[in-house]
Amino acid sequence: EHAECSVMTEPDFLPPEKEGCFLTTASVHTVGLADDCWELTQLRAFRDGVMKRTRTGRGLVADYYARAPQIVERINARADAAAIWRKTWAFGVVPSAIAARLGFEGLALRLYRSMLLRLENLAA
Repeated sequence: EHAECSVMTEPDFLPPEKEGCFLTTASVHTVGLADDCWELTQLRAFRDGVMKRTRTGRGLVADYYARAPQIVERINARADAAAIWRKTWAFGVVPSAIAARLGFEGLALRLYRSMLLRLENLAA
């Protein structure tokens, strides 16, 4: 089961009650943080306030939602899933959230995409 995120309603995305935060939620829950923790709040604000405001950003968000559930499922099936999620939180989620909060949008996006690619490789 995935925690749900609050998002702006846009016609090319699922309604807010159906749109989940998969990779970040899996990692913060593994380290014992709540769904409204600082990291998730920052990344959701970045997604909604920056990414979804451009066509390219909306495409990247849609691609994420198409790929992330299967990545989470495959990683959770691994014996080392908890270690993967802890490392993801420390080296992917936290740096991305800090960059987003400080307004370093390009860096936040690069860090997050790098995290996504690393997880996708681990899930292969």
